[in-house]
Amino acid sequence: DSASTLSRSLAVIDGQAEHPLLPNEWLTLLSKLHTAFRGGSSLRPFSWRKPDQLAAQLEILFELTSRDWPDGTLVRSASTAIGFDSKFLERRQHSINSGLSLMFERPSTLADLGIVVSESMLHFQGPLILHFPDGKSIDYSGRAPHKISLADLEQCVRIETTCPRLLSIENAKTTFRQFAAADQDGTTLLVASSFPTAAFVTLLNKLPDTIEHHHFGDSDATGFLILKKIREASPRLVHAFHMRWRGSDPDVPVSDRDLAILSKLSGHPLMADCQESINALTFTRSMGSFEQESLGPPTIQGWPFFDREK
Repeated sequence: DSASTLSRSLAVIDGQAEHPLLPNEWLTLLSKLHTAFRGGSSLRPFSWRKPDQLAAQLEILFELTSRDWPDGTLVRSASTAIGFDSKFLERRQHSINSGLSLMFERPSTLADLGIVVSESMLHFQGPLILHFPDGKSIDYSGRAPHKISLADLEQCVRIETTCPRLLSIENAKTTFRQFAAADQDGTTLLVASSFPTAAFVTLLNKLPDTIEHHHFGDSDATGFLILKKIREASPRLVHAFHMRWRGSDPDVPVSDRDLAILSKLSGHPLMADCQESINALTFTRSMGSFEQESLGPPTIQGWPFFDREK
């Protein structure tokens, strides 16, 4: 009956172990679930009506967040590392992402843990020509966004573009699309990239040396970590594009996980130009308007996309 089912689900919550890395976030999540369940509600993806499934979901979330994954860890490697078959996490990534978002109190995915879900495709817009050993080429002209496979990027011997600059963009769903629509002059090669995948790194290594690289990411701990990883992977200087701490309003708290990331970024030579923002995040414990979307869509139809410093 319902009372018995609810009792079992509450027991699952009460029986959870202390989190080794993120105790506050974990306890907050469990408290939310406990309150919601006692009120007869569920919190996606967790349901009080399915205590066995609840236990399994919390176990997966606990295992995924209880270790520091090396950035670029393939999702299938992570899946086997926590004791499941190689495709387990891929099959459940939407549910897992919902659980991570609830735990971290903002939209989060496996990629935010450093786990790469797919490295086989590159999502981009801009004139690009791939030249292959047999003399053939693939011409990606026109303004529509395209996708290139990792296999094609690896097999080509040279990549040609008329663009003097590359702008990689962390948010593929909203910001990338807004910039793709605004790139009317076609002088900027736009690439959707969070943590650098094999496809993105291959592109970086085969682009002309003269092309500039700018990266536009969220101005939070994870956003600056992604910038650092891209800088480590790129053979050229990577400029931060409108990435700075923009005040403590709204007051979005910095989590324990964020503080751990910021401590590793503080004083790092690759992040010298971002230290003011990193210090502000650390000492105010507030992320403020950190999301790319908070800047709004581009105000100029082409580079530099904004008519003033944001």
